[in-house]
Amino acid sequence: MLAGFALCGVTAWGQAIPVPTFGAITTYPSSGVNYVAGGFADLVPGAAFGQGGGWTVDSGTVDLISTLWQSPDGLQSVDMDGQSAGQISTTLTIPSAGTVTVDFFLAGNAGGPPVTKLLDVALGSSVQETTYTLTPNNYSGNMYWTTVSMVFPSQVAGQETLTFTSLDGPLGSPGDGDDWGAAVGTVTASENAGIPDGGMTATLLGMGVAGLAWLRRRLVM
Repeated sequence: MLAGFALCGVTAWGQAIPVPTFGAITTYPSSGVNYVAGGFADLVPGAAFGQGGGWTVDSGTVDLISTLWQSPDGLQSVDMDGQSAGQISTTLTIPSAGTVTVDFFLAGNAGGPPVTKLLDVALGSSVQETTYTLTPNNYSGNMYWTTVSMVFPSQVAGQETLTFTSLDGPLGSPGDGDDWGAAVGTVTASENAGIPDGGMTATLLGMGVAGLAWLRRRLVM
């Protein structure tokens, strides 16, 4: 019985937090489309896109990629540099206070500079930076996708904004971008995923086992 109480106090690590996908191939939004070209759509600020219109272009422009290249899961992805470096966001509902892990696919548009694509990922006021560096082998037929995992501790329960921001500068500037940014694939999130509990689980289980042993001795006596 005490073991049962101990287990009830342990957080269930890895609880999924719903995140909209970027949508199925060629599902472009009904508004906010600057133009459609070969296998992608250029989106302007205010455009709502992806599953249920759950993502929004906040600033700059981004390219919603359908067939220009293939994402790892066969869904659409986003080139974070459209005609200018862009920013996109969605709203997450965090079920309870704790640590949130955000995972996503990352690659880079090999069509132009910079060689190293810069990207900020923010959950509320907590911001982290990541990069993707092209190799001579990168091209649209093989994007060499990687998986990025970012841990955001000390999150509160409730709604919070998840934001992706390209840090590539204008063409001709250091770290120039425009048209060839970081490529972001499907984003997922989970609460307390993979975060150790400092031995609390083992401690509680130990207390439960000790309690059962004490109870057994009492019954024998």
